[in-house]
Amino acid sequence: MPAFNFSSRQIDQLKTFMNEIDRPDLGRGELRMGDPSTGTSLQEAFESAVSDFVLPNSTAAGFETFRTGLCKACHFPFQTSIVGAPDLSTTVERLSEPDLVDILTSGKPETGMPPPVPELSPSQINDLISYFFWLNEHRGELEDDTRTRQVDRNVNWRLLPWWEYR
Repeated sequence: MPAFNFSSRQIDQLKTFMNEIDRPDLGRGELRMGDPSTGTSLQEAFESAVSDFVLPNSTAAGFETFRTGLCKACHFPFQTSIVGAPDLSTTVERLSEPDLVDILTSGKPETGMPPPVPELSPSQINDLISYFFWLNEHRGELEDDTRTRQVDRNVNWRLLPWWEYR
């Protein structure tokens, strides 16, 4: 990162700002924030919390599709992402199953959600819907557990690339 020759006052203000945005309810870059050496990002804390549950087969397959696919690039746990992707733990409260099938098949271009790539099989779609229902049912426990796993996270701003914060 190039030197900007900030004054001591400007450095203090920047430090205060960085500390202020390091909160789960504010940090839009939360998916990548955390101590890189211990892997305490929001997504990793969430996945760890889910892994503590014994999931029914279809639900586990849906979680695996979510975890290994492109879904989590836009959808963050328990919050709307910076690109406007909704919290999937409340999806089943807002959409019917036929609507979910349609979105998981064709995307929702008017909101910026592309069709899934690669295309999801009918089995994967059913598994994802099963996972969404399970996620909604266990939202409170998962949210608490995810936050608990992040309590001791240590963000060392010097270890993270500067372009993370634009």
